[in-house]
Amino acid sequence: MTIDLGEIAEVERTRPRRPARPLRPAGPALAVLLLLAAALLGPSGPAQRLAGTEVVQPAGYDSAVVVGEVLLAVTTEAGGGGVASSIPELAAFRLPELTRLWQMALPAGTAIPGIVGDAVQVGDVLLVTMLVADPEMQSCTTWALAIEDGRTLWCDAGSYAITGEGGLLRYTFDGEQSIIAAPDPRTGAPRWSQPAPGQGLHLVPAVDGRIATYLVFSDDRLEMRDAQTGGLLRARAGFSPAVERSSFVQGELFVLVDSGGVHAYGLADLEHRWSLPPGTATLPAFHMQLVGCDGRPCYLVTDRGVLALDARTGEELWFDERWRNIRFAGDRLLLGEDSYWDAGRSGARTVLADADGTPIDGLEAWSLLDPGLRPGEEVIAVRPIDGNRILVADLGSAGTEPQPLGVLHGSISDCQSIIGGVSCRRLDGGRSLLVLPR
Repeated sequence: MTIDLGEIAEVERTRPRRPARPLRPAGPALAVLLLLAAALLGPSGPAQRLAGTEVVQPAGYDSAVVVGEVLLAVTTEAGGGGVASSIPELAAFRLPELTRLWQMALPAGTAIPGIVGDAVQVGDVLLVTMLVADPEMQSCTTWALAIEDGRTLWCDAGSYAITGEGGLLRYTFDGEQSIIAAPDPRTGAPRWSQPAPGQGLHLVPAVDGRIATYLVFSDDRLEMRDAQTGGLLRARAGFSPAVERSSFVQGELFVLVDSGGVHAYGLADLEHRWSLPPGTATLPAFHMQLVGCDGRPCYLVTDRGVLALDARTGEELWFDERWRNIRFAGDRLLLGEDSYWDAGRSGARTVLADADGTPIDGLEAWSLLDPGLRPGEEVIAVRPIDGNRILVADLGSAGTEPQPLGVLHGSISDCQSIIGGVSCRRLDGGRSLLVLPR
């Protein structure tokens, strides 16, 4: 798969503006450390195929996410022993001109200053999820900030999702009990709340990516509830609460893996669809990948290879032990020899394949980026080109050729997928961002 380099002129932009000299940090204290791997899903529609906008990240900032027209960034410079040498800050910049909107001082002496994890805008509120270093402050891992000035409206230890009506769904666990609630974005006060006595929460997105319903286990029952009201929609009994299990919501199915095998249930009615015998997948299923099941086959990826199944019957369509991850490229497949979360990083082979798993082309020139917290149909990849530039493209396009998204100038390595774009290390030690349209 190649791109005629003459096409790059179509996605080139003017040289990115340099940010203004940083102002002194101000505002309320906020402690952050590492990314909280939480299911904080924002609304998303079909991927747009327009070139991105290149900007140079403000000097002194490293970790960043893009939320709408705002760049959120955190300083990460540290002295010896991983302790910050100066007061770090979380700052917001208006894109693309990088006008500073506000900044918030972080506590001095914080070990390894914070990394912005995930962020989403709900009305005039920015919801930012991070992990707090100080055990005494673990009650605040998600912060609701006023978008206009960065004021902290409230904070708690919840994980969040956006519902179909634009509201919030919160999931918290205090070590003893799980609670599901629908808080007001401005105040954090719940409109309703209910216990979640079983093993976790499974979000069921609608076509636009917002959460329409959710699944919870209650004793021996699997319940589907409305994400807006918490009301019970349907339930299925007969599940043992003591059984070790892993479960997935994928496409039109709820798939459960336990010692008895792999079991699929329809999301429309929670009726049993099919089962596979024990040994098909092993527990714990942390490294298992399940994709498709949405009019396409189900593709189950384990440490043994890729197993393609008929989503309606569970019948095996094909199996290939060579591959350890799978993504979609229109009606075709991207198959990789390395694991899903390390795709493209180990130098292992990735190929474009037909729907039956037959390889038709290689991707040796491209490095696939980790999909981060919001994996989807887009498959973002990068490759170096002449002039110390990096070409960014979407390999998940509906055609056989990569779709160019943009070019980063003066960049050489260490490219990462971030919320809302791609970040690459520059020759001068800073970072360039390609902000992608949503």
